[in-house]
Amino acid sequence: MKKFTKVLLIVSGIFFIIGIIILVTCSIIAGGRLRSGLAAAVSSKLHDAFDDGFDFPADIEDLVDFSDFDYFEDEDEDFWDEYLYYSDDANVHSGSYTDDKAAAAADITDLCLSLGNGKFAVAPSKDEYFHIRSGGKGKCQYYTEGSTFYINAFYESKWYHKNRLTLEIPDMVFENADISIGAGSANISSLKSGTLVINVGAGELAIENLICEYIETSVGMGDITVKNGSIQNAGFDIGMGSLTYTGNIDYDLSAVVGMGSMELMLNDSQYNHNYTLDASMGTIKLGGTEYNGFVAYEQDIDNNADSTYWLECDMGSIEIIFNDNRKK
Repeated sequence: MKKFTKVLLIVSGIFFIIGIIILVTCSIIAGGRLRSGLAAAVSSKLHDAFDDGFDFPADIEDLVDFSDFDYFEDEDEDFWDEYLYYSDDANVHSGSYTDDKAAAAADITDLCLSLGNGKFAVAPSKDEYFHIRSGGKGKCQYYTEGSTFYINAFYESKWYHKNRLTLEIPDMVFENADISIGAGSANISSLKSGTLVINVGAGELAIENLICEYIETSVGMGDITVKNGSIQNAGFDIGMGSLTYTGNIDYDLSAVVGMGSMELMLNDSQYNHNYTLDASMGTIKLGGTEYNGFVAYEQDIDNNADSTYWLECDMGSIEIIFNDNRKK
């Protein structure tokens, strides 16, 4: 009975979320700022959490106070002051712009990208400097504060298809990186960081050649694709979107899926990890075995391993494919 009650609560909560999503979608169609402000509010809270440190596995929803969120008109400058990491000392650019010495690698330890509507690309730099090329009518600001390099770009709801930004970064390992995508699309060719926090609202993010000790992701209706990843610990939280990951997750994993999907293709054996499975009305597929239940399904699998994967699926799907199924 307790499990059945849990399922009813989950279903009620999901339908409530669907109603919110419909409201947000209508605002998007009307040309409003609802989506962008929400993504920026989430990113701001995550950035604050960097300073305090993360505990694993982290519940990312506890970091966000949605009461801070408000609706802004396109020309409301308060939006820049409250939700982005706005600097009074840095210029705001629009149109075609290039800077081949935006920052020196020796001066930077952290990276914070807050990206709204447009096309974004992160590529390797051929020297020791950060390079920026931008185009379109949207507003873009970048600056260095302390040892953190910030970019705030294209949070206007119009001119989506005209906004372009390319950031070239030197070959370096960041201590912390924070990436927030509103409704745009971003491609990152390579990234190395100690801690990486990603928030994707309704946009798309593709990363290749990712190396980090800890990653925390939150996806609303968007999509994240990671190829050739090498991660120590991970926390994935997927709402109605999707995450596809190929590579390694060597130690602990916390994965929560609402109505979305998650597919992990790991260069590993499933017997190298313990598992805690919780599938309400969703499906968890581990190796070649499927676990689900109309009411609820819970199971612990002890492989006497040093790491644990916590997998929770409400109404969506989680699938983990291992390329090595040999027992230890």
